[in-house]
Amino acid sequence: MGAEPEPMPRPEPAADSAPASEAVAEPKPTQTREPDSNLRRELQVTTRTARYALITAVSAAIISSVVAAGSSVYVSINQANKAEQRAVTQAVRADREKNYRDYLLKFWSFVDRLNLLRGGLSAHQPVESVRSEINELSRGLLELKTAGELLVMEGSPAMGNITPEILKAVLSFYSDHLEPFVTRYTALPNAPGANDSAGWEKDSAALVSAIDDLDKKLAHFGDTFVDQGSKDLQQPR
Repeated sequence: MGAEPEPMPRPEPAADSAPASEAVAEPKPTQTREPDSNLRRELQVTTRTARYALITAVSAAIISSVVAAGSSVYVSINQANKAEQRAVTQAVRADREKNYRDYLLKFWSFVDRLNLLRGGLSAHQPVESVRSEINELSRGLLELKTAGELLVMEGSPAMGNITPEILKAVLSFYSDHLEPFVTRYTALPNAPGANDSAGWEKDSAALVSAIDDLDKKLAHFGDTFVDQGSKDLQQPR
């Protein structure tokens, strides 16, 4: 048999090649350059300025909204107060107008009854007829007094000075002239002068004169009342 071929020599690894088992070294990261101090300071100033501007804008918006809301509330309250004041003024005016009208009706009704009494005395009517007129006059006086007391409470201060003067003049007529006449001639059941015809004629004439004086005073008071009432009711609503 022929001779066997010789084995081929195995190549030796290169001396400078790294073993296969060794890990490959990772590349070092590239280092970035930090901004210098001036640039950093400018960025901080810019950021701070923007933040302050934002806070100022927000604060201004909040303050503006609060002021606007407060102004709106003030206007609403002011308008409500004015409306309420107008309503109260109109109600007071309406009540005052009614009270003035009622008093004036009572006043002229009393004057009419006073003149009816004068007419009966001047016409020499019998005692019974004169007594009836005096009773009607006294009822009119009570109504006038009640209406006047209401005006003192609800009328103007100026009007509150007029109605007491009217009542004072009427009560003076009663105490000085009418009551003595009633006591002597018309009082029931037994008037002392019921049968005194001469005294009746004389005192009737004196009472008529006193009625005329009172009528003049009441005419003046009536004009004063109307003038003052017109001023009071012409006040702005």
